[in-house]
Amino acid sequence: MAGDDADREWQSALRAARAASPDIHLPEGLFEAHAAAHRARGGALPEHLGDLLLACAAARGDAAALRRFDEQALSAIGPAVRKVDACPAFADEVRQLLRVRLLVAEVGAAPRIGEYRGGGPLIGWLS
Repeated sequence: MAGDDADREWQSALRAARAASPDIHLPEGLFEAHAAAHRARGGALPEHLGDLLLACAAARGDAAALRRFDEQALSAIGPAVRKVDACPAFADEVRQLLRVRLLVAEVGAAPRIGEYRGGGPLIGWLS
């Protein structure tokens, strides 16, 4: 019985994450499998399934996810970058380097953003 409740909670959380991001499109079951793999490693329901959905979709090149990643995650690094160098060109360069480091896969590997597990906010994982 407890397992059924946990499974219902899991399915409900997955549906809620998808419903909160209707503009992000992933093949049916892909996000669920991705989240389940991270859940299996951590043993618990990832706390930030919305961010996990964003990371999963961005790793696969979904245009809406990439836009949101730029708007939410990369724009949030601005204050920290300005402490190092206030020049706007420097901030642009740092954002571009992060895009490449996180979203472009090296030969034989998946993009690094796919390593995000959803245990905390995505912006915290970037820090």
